[in-house]
Amino acid sequence: MNVSESSVRRPISTIMVALSVMVLGWISLFRLPLEYMPNLTWPAMYVNVNYPSSSPEKVERNISRPIEEIMGTLSAVKSLSSSSYANRSSIRFEFDLDADMDLVAVHIRDRLDQVRNLLPDDVERIEIRRWNTEDFPILEYAVTWGGSDPEELVNIWKQTIYPRLQRLEGVGSVEIEGMAERALLFEVDQNLLNTHGLDIRALNTAIRTNNTNVSAGFVHEAGKRLSVRSIGEFQQADEIRTLPLRNGIQMTDVAEVTYDYPEKKWFERLDGRNTVMIEIRKASTANLVGVADLVRAEIEKIRDEVGRDRLLLQLIRDRSQQVTNGVSSLAQSAILGGFLAILVIYVFLRSFRSTVIIGSAIPISALCVFMIMYLMRLFGDATITLNLISMMGLMVAIRMLVDPAVVALENIFRKRYDGGLRPVRPQSKELAKSDCPSSPRPSRPYASSFR
Repeated sequence: MNVSESSVRRPISTIMVALSVMVLGWISLFRLPLEYMPNLTWPAMYVNVNYPSSSPEKVERNISRPIEEIMGTLSAVKSLSSSSYANRSSIRFEFDLDADMDLVAVHIRDRLDQVRNLLPDDVERIEIRRWNTEDFPILEYAVTWGGSDPEELVNIWKQTIYPRLQRLEGVGSVEIEGMAERALLFEVDQNLLNTHGLDIRALNTAIRTNNTNVSAGFVHEAGKRLSVRSIGEFQQADEIRTLPLRNGIQMTDVAEVTYDYPEKKWFERLDGRNTVMIEIRKASTANLVGVADLVRAEIEKIRDEVGRDRLLLQLIRDRSQQVTNGVSSLAQSAILGGFLAILVIYVFLRSFRSTVIIGSAIPISALCVFMIMYLMRLFGDATITLNLISMMGLMVAIRMLVDPAVVALENIFRKRYDGGLRPVRPQSKELAKSDCPSSPRPSRPYASSFR
């Protein structure tokens, strides 16, 4: 006895199984994470090196070429290219599709550690990035400070905004761009340095040597072991100005030291006012829409506490809204298409019972797919999400499901009324016949919906 015949002979069991699938599928639907697109990782890595106050030729000679030489022997490298600009270098690696990108990232870091000694001393941090759709921020805010002192925004960011957003469930990272912070600025007179026989390295060495906070051992007193530290960190700019260099020469003799805002190389403005940008990214396994709702609610609380007239935030980009609108529009189109398909079937078959039989296959199949997607995510290694691609694959699969259902129902009626067979026999036989040629075709869109 095959599945089709068993289903027809046991209608109560078949109905209970169908209802169970629908209930589990409905529950799974609300537990699947919503995304705009599936998680795509292209086998490419980028290494960005900042080298300030340098020309493109100097960047190519001192940065790009040494890194290219040591990275050229990496395994699974498909192509390697570099671009040298003023003040920075960008190296792009493309690997085979089956390459383990986590292992590749480890190898690249090891090679960069080896070549670090060959790079100039004034090279700033080296950044390694990979192309991944999960790296795109889900929310972007433009922040404008309405208070009198811009330094207050720095304190509010460090003490309130950043820690409260970062600890929210599902938040991967919170970054800010364009924040102006005061810093120690050194304007060195090169002629005075040459006169006293000094150079920039001597100034750097003097600052690093005297700006220390190290352990000085332990002291035993009253049966207790106390830790002793030598604290020599600079607390004020005047301490650096009077820092001795050599033979009674102080820092202020060769350089002007100020504690002020550095000159901006670029800025962002909104409605004629200076602004900074806050970018929030979610964790890889978090629900995009749920995380965005938590962040928006927390930001409203922060604005109420700080003062809405002082902390002005404007939402610039919201990917969760794009996801909700895209999935909702696609779902409405699917429901409308299913309703029209059922209406057309009823017009041609002229049978309410037959229309209900074929129409019930649409929600049962869709909810069954949601259940399978959730189970694969729960018990397997698949990172399946509900996105535009999976929804479109499901719609195509359901469309292809209606065709064999109509063929099977037509054959059942033909065998029943023209062939004189008992109701159970034509149903089971024609279902088995219609399943064989049509089953490979819907399998392809179903597979695409699992991505």
